[in-house]
Amino acid sequence: MAHGENAPDAGELLIEPLACALHGHEGPVVFTAGSLAQRSTGVDRSTERYQCGYGLNPRYLATLVEHGIRFTGHDPQGQVRVAELPGHPFFLATLFQPELAGDGDEPHPMVRAFATAVAARRSPGVARA
Repeated sequence: MAHGENAPDAGELLIEPLACALHGHEGPVVFTAGSLAQRSTGVDRSTERYQCGYGLNPRYLATLVEHGIRFTGHDPQGQVRVAELPGHPFFLATLFQPELAGDGDEPHPMVRAFATAVAARRSPGVARA
């Protein structure tokens, strides 16, 4: 499978250009109850910022679900915005960019949740900075 940005002429693209690029877009995302995304943010719905022009090719969504990926965040039209891999310590992929949230003083809740997960898994012999 190819990515449309790196191999735009490939026959089959897993990641393809969006029909409407989301550069500079801000919009709502609805999280699946009980998902890592929902637990990380502490909300059922959030407004997120985007700076992208690519997304998942919908032809592969069912195959990805069959192989364990869960799509746990969608825009109001049902387009995928978040993917998770259950059983992994912290596999959370978003089409939006959490680092664009807020004014830079507080990390996005997903960034904080990731840092917490990393800290919880760190080796006991590793010194803290």
